[in-house]
Amino acid sequence: AVLLLGAVMVLPAADVAEAAFMPMIPGMMGQGGAATATARGWDSFFTNPAGYSRDGGTFTVLEAGAWLYTRPDQAIALAQEYIAGGAGPGLFTIINDEITGGGFGIGASTGIGYAAKGLGLGMVIVTDSYFWGPTMLGMGGDVTATVGFMGGMSFPLQAGPALIHVGGTLRPMVRIHTLLPNADALAMFTALQAGDTLMVAMGAADAVYGVGVALDVGAIAELGWFTFGLSIRDIGGTVFNYSTDDFATLSAVFGSELRLPPGSPVTHRYVIPMDVSLGV
Repeated sequence: AVLLLGAVMVLPAADVAEAAFMPMIPGMMGQGGAATATARGWDSFFTNPAGYSRDGGTFTVLEAGAWLYTRPDQAIALAQEYIAGGAGPGLFTIINDEITGGGFGIGASTGIGYAAKGLGLGMVIVTDSYFWGPTMLGMGGDVTATVGFMGGMSFPLQAGPALIHVGGTLRPMVRIHTLLPNADALAMFTALQAGDTLMVAMGAADAVYGVGVALDVGAIAELGWFTFGLSIRDIGGTVFNYSTDDFATLSAVFGSELRLPPGSPVTHRYVIPMDVSLGV
């Protein structure tokens, strides 16, 4: 049995909440957050850095995963339609049903990392998207891509019958968040249906982009058959130092010079809220 308690910091009204840095891969999603108390190896990067010093560490040469935000039966229909006809009308009919029925999205992640013997070093790329609206003609959404670099340590401490692991991770991130209000979302889907690439399809949309540095800490106590976990991720809220420009300019500068353009300052603070989780 698992008990999981969580708390998320409430942001001031002027702040915009950013999505947490978390790949939606089946192993962690299937645990429903229980990895706060069971983290070890690769999962420690995203759940509890105390897991770096637990038995069962891993060296992950390549992790790759993908996910859909859709009903399972519609996911099968999407795959069948894509295999049969590519990005044709039938595919967009299914996507329309999902957008108007609660939302539709797709994401993927890939990374490499070492998490064992008290040390955690890794790099992960996470892309994610989500679209919603009363009709496909009235939809909006966003597309986010984040590159995260993780470096952390964990130490085991014997306290009577309990073995307590205490750890932390420093996580610099580069994030590009493309905002797609109705007109830009429609233009993107129209371009995709016409055969354009995603990079071309998002060209006119506005994007915010920049760097944020997060700090995570955690502890796991092992006592016989039981484990107790506490993790605090994005301590104090992780603020991204964003600029803004259109996606076409961003992709052109980054593609040719491997840097982010200076852009214009943003008017809001974009913050990943702090998350506190307890697990038994």
